Amino acid sequence: MKNKLINIISNTFVLTMLFHLAQAQTIAYEIVYDTNDCHYEAYAHVKDGTRIFPTTIPFPSAFSIVVPATVADAPITVTESLNPPHLEWINSSSVYQPEVDPQHDFHAFSITGGSAMNAFPKLEAGTSIHLFSFEVPEQICEEGVRLYRNGEDPNSGEAGMKKIDFTQSFKVFPNIDLYQTNNEDIATDAPVLEPVVSCTPADISLMANARPSCFNLSFEWSGPGAFFSTEENIVIPISENPASQMGLYTLTVTDENACSVMRTIEISEINCFSALPVKLLTFDGKPMADHNLLSWTTERALENLYFEVERSKGGIHFESITKVDGKTDDTEVNSYTAKDEEPFALTYYRLKQVDVDGVVSFSPVIQVTRKEAALYILDVYPNPVIDLLNLVYEAPEEGTNQILITDVSGKVLHAEQVRHRAGINKYTFDTTSLTAGVYFVKILNDHNEITQKFMVENR
Repeated sequence: MKNKLINIISNTFVLTMLFHLAQAQTIAYEIVYDTNDCHYEAYAHVKDGTRIFPTTIPFPSAFSIVVPATVADAPITVTESLNPPHLEWINSSSVYQPEVDPQHDFHAFSITGGSAMNAFPKLEAGTSIHLFSFEVPEQICEEGVRLYRNGEDPNSGEAGMKKIDFTQSFKVFPNIDLYQTNNEDIATDAPVLEPVVSCTPADISLMANARPSCFNLSFEWSGPGAFFSTEENIVIPISENPASQMGLYTLTVTDENACSVMRTIEISEINCFSALPVKLLTFDGKPMADHNLLSWTTERALENLYFEVERSKGGIHFESITKVDGKTDDTEVNSYTAKDEEPFALTYYRLKQVDVDGVVSFSPVIQVTRKEAALYILDVYPNPVIDLLNLVYEAPEEGTNQILITDVSGKVLHAEQVRHRAGINKYTFDTTSLTAGVYFVKILNDHNEITQKFMVENR
């Protein structure tokens, strides 16, 4: 009797501790669009607390999404199940254009309960868990695919929902639901981010800042003075009347399924036409043995407090790597240098100039390519292709590359080792074995992995 009482007290204590631990931890769901592999990824983000085995053993859970009714009425394909370990996520339930919301389809993904072998190693605040990946045909709009919203979207009892419960849940031992919210309930899959403007005394550069896409994209710019262009990135010479070029510029990006996204950017005195306290004469960079060397010259250094050299891997998001004091009252030509001790294979640089009043201006962007990365795809043609595809690329020196042909899922359809010479090279591939669709050609070596999309037409 005494031992039985001790066991009851012990079990009650353990369950009580597990219960309190469960209350201290929450999970947020998120879906993102992977523009490299062209699929969606489902994530669970641990918001707070720490949970260890055995309280990380998974119980039956659900991850539900909402898609436009224009998507084909068919189950969503799960391309990869990653977590919990050794469990498969499946599209277990679907409802198409229900009476309560005929503009959308609803899909629930689920897992069954698991055992010790399926337990998460640890659930700790700040951890992001990639649960699974899935494909939704022909969806790239930023409003196109989103998470189901508990308490807002139709429930199982509403018209046309077929008594199916799409409620989000993330359950672990002992059957405690940690799900609390959607981190971002709209997939971040817009074909463009925010457009980028860069100005020099001679011209205005507008860049669409397009993401890599599994679809062909078209671009339309419009702006003051009936300005119009269909180029992705444009350069506008500054006119004798710069005021006529100031104002809002609108960019519309459309994919081959007629899905459009619109962005605006303003050209003003602040970001393009302000008078600079420093006249920048030159700004150059070159790769050295173990660093990149930046150099620039200026004149008319009036009230010039300091420069910051900023670096970027992709030419969009810059970080400061060093600060160089400037001249505040010198009208002579001055020379400056700075080192980047940790350059990327391809690095973008710009100068941030700050005057004594705190006014900031930026130089044009330059790029420095280190020798090991100087491999470029110059052209892929014809594109779209019917039979023979030609790949033209430039290599810095003689060597060997691996050339791959893959589909949009990343599956390798053809691989070949190719010798190349220093300079321009051409590789021809017969595409007649491929069905119509989107494909990628990749060039790989010890220092590079560069990719170009191409399309195969119906024959």
